[in-house]
Amino acid sequence: MQTIDPPKPGQFVFSNRYTNSFTSSSITVLTWNLWHGFHDPNEFPKTLSYIQSMNPDVLLLQEIDWGNERTKKRNLAGEIAKALQMNMAYAPEFLEHYSWRRKLDKKIGQGGGVIGNAILSRFPLQNIKTIDLYIKPKPIIIPSRILKFKFVDPHSGSRNALLATISVNGKEITLVSTHLEIRKADMDMRILQFKKIGDAVKDNSCVIIGGDFNTAAHGVFGLYNFAENLDAFIKKSIFTPEAVFWEKQIFPKYDLIDPFDKRKDYTIHVGKIWHAKLDWLLSKNLSVLSYKVGEKHASDHKPLIVELSL
Repeated sequence: MQTIDPPKPGQFVFSNRYTNSFTSSSITVLTWNLWHGFHDPNEFPKTLSYIQSMNPDVLLLQEIDWGNERTKKRNLAGEIAKALQMNMAYAPEFLEHYSWRRKLDKKIGQGGGVIGNAILSRFPLQNIKTIDLYIKPKPIIIPSRILKFKFVDPHSGSRNALLATISVNGKEITLVSTHLEIRKADMDMRILQFKKIGDAVKDNSCVIIGGDFNTAAHGVFGLYNFAENLDAFIKKSIFTPEAVFWEKQIFPKYDLIDPFDKRKDYTIHVGKIWHAKLDWLLSKNLSVLSYKVGEKHASDHKPLIVELSL
């Protein structure tokens, strides 16, 4: 699992080290955008302990660092997989260029490695692949966003979806971990990205998709990026959460269900003004037994946990 150098964007690595006995009639899935990982070394054991307390069978993780200075050049997905004795697949999205410019924003942190998506599972991972989610973006026209995304956070690569299948009690399940675009705050772009994923799994019987979809083009955030969100305002009112639009217009096309309340189960809060459901845990042909929004730890996001009947 550990290598000297991390994989490059467009590649993936995996390790099937563990074969765990399993007799349950349900599986527990946790999805979490860990926001680079752990800038504070003290946060890692706390977050790891929390994940262990949820006793997940599958982890779908986003924004996972490997080889970056800000996280001590660690392979965070590998460390979590080893601690939980889970199999792992990892696909970087971006090469985080090492640059003095990153020092202008401590939250972004210094690079030198990659950041990407991971799937961890108690079951061996098979049929692993990635889907390139690159969509030609609209130009960024808000000066503050040009500073943040072009100057302070230099990187190269593109969004992707990491796919794998597992076999549980004779049932084959397709797993997807993904992170849709936020840098242009463009809802149409995210919909096109998700269509690539939906089309790839539409003929699969049982599917679980977890990730940060950045469904945020509404309210204060939408007004801040008004010029970049005209597509969202044409489709719906700015007072309707983008998550509600997706639930009604996008997911039914693929028979996907997310059990959380799109107006109340927020996964990110910025101060007291803005909050949103950015993160999703979708399933197809698997009954939901229980679900909850988890606790906020090292990340600015909260995890989602769902127990699914087999």
